[in-house]
Amino acid sequence: MKRPVALLLFLSFWGLSPAKVVKEKVFFSIKDNKCQSLSFVSTQNLLHVACFIKKSQGYFLLLDSKRIGPFPAFSSVAPKISEDGKHYAFVVAEKKEGKVIRHVIHDGKKYGPYRSVRGLTLSSDGNHVLYFYLPVKESLWAVAKDGELLQKTGSFFFPLKAVSPYNLSYAFSFRFKEGRVYREAVFFNGRKIGVYDDVISPFRLSPDGRKLLYAARTGGEVGVFLNGKKIASAHWVKNCVFSKDSSSYACVLKKGGSHYVFTPGKSYGPYRGVDFSSLRFSQDGRHILYLVSERGKQFVYLDGRKVDGGYKRISRVEVSLSDNGKHILFVGREAKGGEEIYYLVKDGEVLLRGKYKISSPLIGPDGISYAYTVHTPGRKVALFKNGKKLGEFMGVMNMVFGPGGSLGYISLEIGKAGFVLRPHIDSRAGAPMEKGVSFLFGKSSLIFLSRNRIRYLEVKGGKICAVEEEL
Repeated sequence: MKRPVALLLFLSFWGLSPAKVVKEKVFFSIKDNKCQSLSFVSTQNLLHVACFIKKSQGYFLLLDSKRIGPFPAFSSVAPKISEDGKHYAFVVAEKKEGKVIRHVIHDGKKYGPYRSVRGLTLSSDGNHVLYFYLPVKESLWAVAKDGELLQKTGSFFFPLKAVSPYNLSYAFSFRFKEGRVYREAVFFNGRKIGVYDDVISPFRLSPDGRKLLYAARTGGEVGVFLNGKKIASAHWVKNCVFSKDSSSYACVLKKGGSHYVFTPGKSYGPYRGVDFSSLRFSQDGRHILYLVSERGKQFVYLDGRKVDGGYKRISRVEVSLSDNGKHILFVGREAKGGEEIYYLVKDGEVLLRGKYKISSPLIGPDGISYAYTVHTPGRKVALFKNGKKLGEFMGVMNMVFGPGGSLGYISLEIGKAGFVLRPHIDSRAGAPMEKGVSFLFGKSSLIFLSRNRIRYLEVKGGKICAVEEEL
């Protein structure tokens, strides 16, 4: 691709050599096709984009560079796209005889009509779609797969529900009157697995869709249930999570005035307090990390073991765990002499201490490489990898480690024409972006194809493109 002189001068101004654009794929123009809603999926090495547009013939779905339709109406909710970009699903709504009627559209097939549709889920392979709906002439919610009724929920109100994209397993609950009292029934894949006074937690489905975890109360007693079987008792249940490989799970339980972390075969605690939203597993599901509050300090725990000496404050979003669960990088804060002091800690060892804000800690999959940012006195952000400064920018986003410990990210800088977004691998900078889709929608679209090659979404001349660049 030929680069204009102005661009070369711009690169020279920043002391950078031009990056090599290997490939560029134009999806569609958002300037010519005013998108009503926009969504994209980012997989291991592919990017796909979809949006609704209005033309004189009706509404169309733009999926990558393919135009699908027309349809009599469009969905205000972004369309669902399969990871391979070949399948789609969305809801259309139109007025008929003064009433709003909805249909589900899946790969050109039309299911309905319905009064309302919620929980639309596309299977991982894109071949099937599951959703909850309210019939046009009935008042009870139902579950359907590919337009076929699976089960009536028995509920007048939209039920508490969960759906797994992996195999479209589904669960829901609804309240019903039994004599003078109300009870709540739980169904998993069409089978009733329990009846309780109340379900008191969200449903958690394992990634493989085979296990359902939730908390319920009966007769004043609270229990944790796995596929309907009681596995733990507590006074209250704060949160439950599954590991990504579905092999394990963990819950934060409250018993009396103490908190416990419950896992299969083992319970950790008691603790004064546990940040229930900090609960997370390593990629292999063998290690569990969480934050504990004790005596005015916060501590990082791994598998029931304290890994640091504690700090006044540790934010759950500033803790990074390696894939194998053996290495931890986090930012701790202390207040000393009226100032806030920041600490960068890796595996219990303080790597950096200072009064300037340290943030965005990220540890590589191998647990060796790591990155973080430090806010400078000049209101910039300095990015470091393994302790070495890569540069100073107005902002850094979408940080991700690639093959061989390469660090990919998008920087925000100030050029002569205003703000400039630019992709990077380590200290090597790519060509300036007109406007990054990932920046607009707060979702990472930068992916590694090899150690020195990346792919990302960009808006060029009003057109959404997938750009492949070698740095």
